[in-house]
Amino acid sequence: MTSIGLKEMTPMKASSPAPLKIVSWPRRRNVVSAGLVNTHDFNGAKIALSNASEHLFKQDGTVQLIVCRASGKECFQVQGLMSYDELDTYMENKFQSDSLSSSSSTCLFLLDQLHSYSGLDITQDALSLLLDWIGAFPKLADALTSFADDEFPTHEGRSNFHALSTGQANNSNIFELCMLFKYVTKNGNKSDPVPWSIRQMLLYQSFDGERQRDAVLLARASETLKRRIQEEFLENPDASECLRHWANMPMLAVSSLSADWEEYTKYLDLAVWKLGKSSTHTNPFSERLGEVNFKDLKLSQTYTDLLLRASHALQNNILVLQALAEEARKRQSLETRPLLNHYQALDDMIESTTRELTFTINHISLIRARLDRITETIRDCINVRSSHHAALENSSIHGLTVQTIREARTVKTIALVTLVYLPASFVATFFSTGMLQVWTTGTRGLFRVSAKPDLWFYLALTIPLTLATLAAWWVWEWVSRRRKMENEEFKV
Repeated sequence: MTSIGLKEMTPMKASSPAPLKIVSWPRRRNVVSAGLVNTHDFNGAKIALSNASEHLFKQDGTVQLIVCRASGKECFQVQGLMSYDELDTYMENKFQSDSLSSSSSTCLFLLDQLHSYSGLDITQDALSLLLDWIGAFPKLADALTSFADDEFPTHEGRSNFHALSTGQANNSNIFELCMLFKYVTKNGNKSDPVPWSIRQMLLYQSFDGERQRDAVLLARASETLKRRIQEEFLENPDASECLRHWANMPMLAVSSLSADWEEYTKYLDLAVWKLGKSSTHTNPFSERLGEVNFKDLKLSQTYTDLLLRASHALQNNILVLQALAEEARKRQSLETRPLLNHYQALDDMIESTTRELTFTINHISLIRARLDRITETIRDCINVRSSHHAALENSSIHGLTVQTIREARTVKTIALVTLVYLPASFVATFFSTGMLQVWTTGTRGLFRVSAKPDLWFYLALTIPLTLATLAAWWVWEWVSRRRKMENEEFKV
């Protein structure tokens, strides 16, 4: 059994020196009728790729490209190309021989990566060579720049669809198609709390209806699409008959779009249900911290962002499908012998996939509504808990205030008693020094007081010390008030 994965391919340095033949893509070509201006911005496409080259292409000269080729009644042959020279040799020998042959042919070029989802595993020169050989239109550059490596997933907001039908001199039509689809897959990152990631894949097709030659470029295809390609083309002995119309490859890509979105939605639904259950069983009046907190509030914001991004990606897919359906109706009118069964099958597949994606969007809208209610509940629980704890703290502060008031009253009583006894204590202490002598004389009991010379020495020491103490207290108060005023002015 032939596989189209990169598991058997080992990246290596290009063994040959830098290529001498550098192809510049896109090259100007006439794709409109005579007398009309060319609306394709060829130089703009070159500038866009050059600006994004540092973050879009490989800089070490390596190439990881898988080619699935079938010509005439042959079965598909798979080959890996690892350098610019290998690609150049393959295009000159195989692709050019198919172009000159009268039999139908199909070439599927797969740009795949095992681990990284940023940038493309191909050099700018190699991709320019490939696109020049298959004659890709300049609008493809808009979709390619979506794969540039960014610090955050800006690609999730972008979408792309371009189509072109070119009439040839032999009354045949060249159908070109470029579509950018979003899909979801498990990222395999054990350190990431969310095991899913939204990715994008690019499908470019150039189909010659008269010669039945199909050239397809797939970048970052989903595992579902790669499996479907292997089942329908590589393992199917009648695959050459299936690729004789342009609608088959887009139909296969459309059929893979709804894969894993339901499982991803179920994951988000379960995560939101657990968050809601945690908030429902939270007691905001418990003394310890309850179940919901600011961590859960941050988690709800994360889920809200994931739901918004998923809904936007699905809506982009639906817009691309609607554009594809409109383009199919245009191409049906251009074909001289339209195969109605192919167009009917494509229309049915687009309608079915659009319906499934719409159901998923409705499911996501329901989850978002529930998550909004849960987020409000979490905020209310946090507010109630904060108010409850603040009330407990106020009650504790009130108790401390009452106790402080009681202690202040006790101190006041002690101070009052001290003031009552202070004069008597002072008089008793002063007379006990022996500096004054008090006695009575005569029959009338007159008091006589005599002071010793030491009394003047006592007063000479006591009065200045008292005045010095009062002066120091006044200076301390003045300095304290001055500092307080300066601090208040600084705050203002």
